[in-house]
Order: sequence, then C-alpha cells, then structure tokens
Amino acid sequence: MRFSKILFACALLSTVFACSNEPTVEEENLSDQLIGRWEVIQALRNDQPTETMTDFYLEFGADNRMTSNLNGAAEQVPYELKDKVIHQKSDRMPVDFNIVDLSDSLMVLTMSMRNTNFRFTFQKAMAEE
Repeated sequence: MRFSKILFACALLSTVFACSNEPTVEEENLSDQLIGRWEVIQALRNDQPTETMTDFYLEFGADNRMTSNLNGAAEQVPYELKDKVIHQKSDRMPVDFNIVDLSDSLMVLTMSMRNTNFRFTFQKAMAEE
C-alpha cells in the first residue's frame, strides 16, 4: 500500500513538472534553426502565385528580434516562437507566421492578413564572410 502511494506521488510530481513553461527541446531546436536571413523563393496569395513579394525576407536574431520587410520597408521588431508559431510583435503590423516546415535550408510559413491567406517558401541565405 505504501509503495503504491509513493508511486502515485512520483507520477503526480512528474506531471506537474512536465507542464512547466520551459521551452521544449523541439521549440529550442526550431529557435536555433530560425536564426539567420531567409529570402522568399515562392509566394502564394490565396493559393495563387504572386510576384509582388519577390523581395520579401525575414531575418531572425538570437536576441528574439527579427527584421522583416513585409510592409515594404525593413522593420526590426521583437518576436516570440511558441507552438510552431512565430508571433511578430509589431505595433504597426502584428503578424502570426505558422511554421509548416523548417529545415537547415528551407522554411515554409503560412499567415493570414486582411482576409487573405499567404504561403511562403524561404531559402536560408548564405552567411556573408
């Protein structure tokens, strides 16, 4: 009887500590993979190719700040990565980018803005030496 109480207490404590706000290993890996400059190689607006976003890029720093030219001019803003969503914390244009796929060299993001759905495929830019 005593053993089962100890086992139950251990299980309960494991559950409590597993529910903390610490980032998961997967989130930490995603965060590390994000760092750098990403340049769009394909942009879809409502599932149709668009040529108006050919110069779009995102650049992520290790300091949880990103640079984006989504609105036409480069703007540096804070961001948060949570549950495979990049929350761009801009006063002018807050945006949530959903991570569909992320590897060392390619990233696919989706987002909605003004009732329009977008899907972007980015290629990681080579680091300048």
